[in-house]
Amino acid sequence: MIIALNEGQSIYSTRTLSDNNIQHWKYKNKSDKFGGSFAPGSAFKVVATNKVPGLLWVKVLIPGSDPSRYLMISGEEFAANFSMHKQ
Repeated sequence: MIIALNEGQSIYSTRTLSDNNIQHWKYKNKSDKFGGSFAPGSAFKVVATNKVPGLLWVKVLIPGSDPSRYLMISGEEFAANFSMHKQ
Protein backbone atom coordinates (compact mmCIF):
# COMPACT_ATOMS: atom_id res chain seq x y z
CA MET A 1 0.00 0.00 0.00
CA ILE A 2 1.66 3.17 -1.24
CA ILE A 3 -0.34 5.26 1.23
CA ALA A 4 1.61 3.63 4.09
CA LEU A 5 5.04 4.31 2.54
CA ASN A 6 7.38 7.10 3.55
CA GLU A 7 10.66 8.38 2.13
CA GLY A 8 13.64 6.36 3.35
CA GLN A 9 11.72 3.09 3.71
CA SER A 10 12.51 0.08 1.54
CA ILE A 11 10.17 -1.95 -0.61
CA TYR A 12 10.95 -5.43 -1.91
CA SER A 13 10.34 -7.00 -5.30
CA THR A 14 8.08 -10.04 -5.16
CA ARG A 15 9.03 -11.23 -8.65
CA THR A 16 11.95 -10.92 -11.06
CA LEU A 17 12.06 -7.41 -12.56
CA SER A 18 13.81 -6.46 -15.79
CA ASP A 19 13.88 -3.49 -18.17
CA ASN A 20 11.46 -5.47 -20.34
CA ASN A 21 8.90 -5.56 -17.49
CA ILE A 22 9.28 -1.83 -16.84
CA GLN A 23 8.56 -0.98 -20.51
CA HIS A 24 4.94 -2.01 -19.93
CA TRP A 25 4.43 0.14 -16.82
CA LYS A 26 2.34 3.31 -16.64
CA TYR A 27 5.36 5.51 -15.82
CA LYS A 28 7.86 3.79 -18.14
CA ASN A 29 8.92 7.18 -19.54
CA LYS A 30 9.71 8.45 -16.04
CA SER A 31 11.76 5.37 -15.13
CA ASP A 32 15.44 4.82 -15.93
CA LYS A 33 16.70 1.70 -17.67
CA PHE A 34 18.97 -0.47 -15.53
CA GLY A 35 20.17 -3.22 -17.86
CA GLY A 36 19.74 -6.66 -16.33
CA SER A 37 17.26 -7.84 -13.77
CA PHE A 38 16.52 -7.94 -10.06
CA ALA A 39 15.61 -11.13 -8.23
CA PRO A 40 12.60 -11.45 -5.93
CA GLY A 41 13.44 -9.94 -2.53
CA SER A 42 15.60 -7.11 -3.95
CA ALA A 43 15.32 -3.94 -1.85
CA PHE A 44 14.47 -0.57 -3.42
CA LYS A 45 14.71 2.62 -1.32
CA VAL A 46 11.72 4.99 -1.47
CA VAL A 47 12.71 8.55 -2.43
CA ALA A 48 9.26 10.08 -3.09
CA THR A 49 5.56 9.21 -3.00
CA ASN A 50 2.32 10.67 -4.31
CA LYS A 51 -0.62 9.69 -2.12
CA VAL A 52 -3.40 11.44 -4.05
CA PRO A 53 -6.22 8.92 -4.61
CA GLY A 54 -6.30 7.82 -8.24
CA LEU A 55 -2.75 9.06 -8.84
CA LEU A 56 -0.81 6.89 -6.39
CA TRP A 57 2.85 6.33 -7.23
CA VAL A 58 6.17 5.72 -5.55
CA LYS A 59 9.63 6.67 -6.82
CA VAL A 60 12.48 4.37 -5.78
CA LEU A 61 16.24 4.29 -6.16
CA ILE A 62 17.48 1.46 -8.39
CA PRO A 63 19.81 -0.63 -6.17
CA GLY A 64 23.50 -0.22 -6.95
CA SER A 65 23.01 2.48 -9.58
CA ASP A 66 25.85 4.97 -9.97
CA PRO A 67 24.98 7.61 -10.94
CA SER A 68 21.63 7.22 -9.21
CA ARG A 69 18.76 5.98 -11.35
CA TYR A 70 15.12 5.65 -10.42
CA LEU A 71 11.88 3.78 -11.08
CA MET A 72 8.47 5.38 -10.82
CA ILE A 73 5.84 2.80 -9.89
CA SER A 74 2.05 3.21 -10.06
CA GLY A 75 -0.21 1.82 -7.35
CA GLU A 76 -1.29 -1.11 -9.53
CA GLU A 77 2.29 -2.02 -10.44
CA PHE A 78 3.33 -1.75 -6.81
CA ALA A 79 0.58 -4.21 -5.80
CA ALA A 80 1.61 -6.67 -8.55
CA ASN A 81 5.40 -6.51 -8.09
CA PHE A 82 6.36 -5.25 -4.62
CA SER A 83 5.80 -5.71 -0.92
CA MET A 84 6.57 -3.55 2.08
CA HIS A 85 8.04 -6.62 3.79
CA LYS A 86 10.82 -8.90 2.66
CA GLN A 87 9.31 -12.24 1.63
